[in-house]
Amino acid sequence: MKKALLLIAAIVATYASAWAQTYVVAGVESLCGSLWNGNDPNNALTQVDGDNYEKTYNDVAAGNYQFKVVKDGTEWYGDQNGNNVQFTVTETCDVTIHFNASSKEISVTGEHVTGKVFEINSVHAVGNGSGRWLNGIQWDPESNKMEEYDAKKYVISFTGVPSGEFQLKFAVNGSWADNFGGTYSSEEDWSTAVYNGNNIEFTTTTYADITIRIDLSSFDYSSGQGAMFSVEITPVTDPQQMVYYLKHPWGGGEWTWKALTWEYLDDTDAYSLTDVYGGVGVNLADNPQYENASWIPESDILFSKPDGVDGPAVGDEVKFIYYPIFSSLIIVYDGSPSTGINDVNVEKSATTKFVKDGQIVINHNGVLYNVMGQPVK
Repeated sequence: MKKALLLIAAIVATYASAWAQTYVVAGVESLCGSLWNGNDPNNALTQVDGDNYEKTYNDVAAGNYQFKVVKDGTEWYGDQNGNNVQFTVTETCDVTIHFNASSKEISVTGEHVTGKVFEINSVHAVGNGSGRWLNGIQWDPESNKMEEYDAKKYVISFTGVPSGEFQLKFAVNGSWADNFGGTYSSEEDWSTAVYNGNNIEFTTTTYADITIRIDLSSFDYSSGQGAMFSVEITPVTDPQQMVYYLKHPWGGGEWTWKALTWEYLDDTDAYSLTDVYGGVGVNLADNPQYENASWIPESDILFSKPDGVDGPAVGDEVKFIYYPIFSSLIIVYDGSPSTGINDVNVEKSATTKFVKDGQIVINHNGVLYNVMGQPVK
């Protein structure tokens, strides 16, 4: 009979052990030694009496910390709002975490433990980056640092963003420890930024310049209230539909207008044309009527060429590249002779400038031009 009773007792003990609930501290690695691991036995809380559990960490260094308590590896408990529990250690000391399994209340004690000190050193725009949106960087809290345009007010802009569906959050101090989400409303100039809230979502149907702002000047950490954000969407012309024109004596021939075509170079919009170099300079216009044409002399053109190469000669093939955002024109020359575009083969001759009748005149290949590229007598 005693053996039977002992066997029953062993079985009951085994089942009681299986039914026992475990509570683990999961948080930042600087506190727990592992990163948000709800199954790390090294961070298990010990039952002290009834529903009360504790876990003490020795010699915790000064800094900011955050954690949650995890039940059986699946249920996560935080503060009264469900957010991470956060605290600050001002000097190295032992830190004890207290948890009540019935009320789910969590507290932290220690000689130099205080409530979370909310400091803002920087704010970063984070989201589903693609192409020009967030510079193509996805969910990185250390990238896309925003500019502080006023005390605790931040802004960042992205130009020429194609239409799409976008997600956004604001990460404070280059970390997920403090971040803001919320709900975007196209009918409001400003929306409530929710501390550790859901992703902000919005869509655009055309190319647009997107400017995002967050105002933390009235944010109260204890209540989690007072932060605001805005998303400003300004439709713009699709860069691929824009055309720029150059007027140039192609290969030393007649001055004619030719269209540049769009391409995406150096992470920005560019417009280019490969043709035969004619020296002197170019006229630039952004409409087919050429009403706003401007003169760019050769001295204002940036030549990109291999080391040891003087530059293109009249008749050599070059690539003209115009960057509207930089207002710069570049001629790329690879050092090769002309490939025969337009069947032009003109020897290089000197180009000189002088003043005649009160205006600047350019002598190119024996033909006189004014600064607008028009022949003069």
